[in-house]
Amino acid sequence: LLLSYARVAVVAFLVVTMFALVGGVLLLGLRSGFRASPLAHLTQGLKTIWADSRGFSLLWPFLVLVLLLTSYNSFKQSVLPLAGFRFDPLLAQIDRILFAGQDPGLWLLRLFDSATLSAWVDTLYHAWFLPMVIGVGVAALLRDPVLRARYLFSYVGVWVLLGQFFAFLLPAAGPCYYTALVGPDVGFEALMAQLQQHNALLAPEAQIHALRYQAGLLEALNAEGLQMGGGISAIPSVHNALAVLFAIGAWRLNRWIGAGLWAYAFLIWIGSFYLGWHYAIDGIAGGLGAVALWFASGWLFRAPARVSQAQAARGGSLGAKPGCVEPLA
Repeated sequence: LLLSYARVAVVAFLVVTMFALVGGVLLLGLRSGFRASPLAHLTQGLKTIWADSRGFSLLWPFLVLVLLLTSYNSFKQSVLPLAGFRFDPLLAQIDRILFAGQDPGLWLLRLFDSATLSAWVDTLYHAWFLPMVIGVGVAALLRDPVLRARYLFSYVGVWVLLGQFFAFLLPAAGPCYYTALVGPDVGFEALMAQLQQHNALLAPEAQIHALRYQAGLLEALNAEGLQMGGGISAIPSVHNALAVLFAIGAWRLNRWIGAGLWAYAFLIWIGSFYLGWHYAIDGIAGGLGAVALWFASGWLFRAPARVSQAQAARGGSLGAKPGCVEPLA
């Protein structure tokens, strides 16, 4: 399993680095109004990274990603099933209280009743490669050590604290697995039937991937050995948490990009219960957890940042430049 994720990470590293470099050039150009050469700034930044760590600062975030994915995947398949899926009835009830007695996913499906929309939601939802990997790639390229540390600290916290610790305390499967793992439920059965109807109307190349993935995970639940991407867990939603964390990090770099990614995080939340993966409360819990981790990282790194700024202002031995550390929120 570790080797499988390592192979994926190598490809991801190359792809993400390419996109991050291109994005960095454009971002630097926008910030300077293209009065200065953004490519020259980026080249100088890469030279600094090489001088400081011989490029290790670019590699270690991806090594952490491989270890996190492997441990999370193993935990979901080996440990989490032992806790049972006993919180599903409570989470379903909370959703129905929040949405005036309605199941939000079924309500949206019936409101729009569009197979094309369902296919688009499915595509956007499963593009979570972006917040899962690209955020790590961008963080590895950041020259601001505090912002980089905050993002990666929060990133690890999402996978370990939210995705494993709290998932074990609040074991649940999700609406798409309710009938199979918990018991009959008219609302969730209608939700999945509606998605199946939409899927039947779509061309083979545009069908709803979530239905195939959900069936595969359910089949793998009782299979022997560990499978890449296996495991079932609902709350807190790591998917939603990473999308929120990606939006927070992007907002600190550029308000326009950040606003776009906040909109994407909102769509991820909608897609999570529209496609039956999660209860709406799962995404709310995941998003709030990501925000809490971000503020915790600010508290954790505030004191060292202030010391660096104070020493820089006095011409201290650290030699940091005033203003190089981003103000903490």
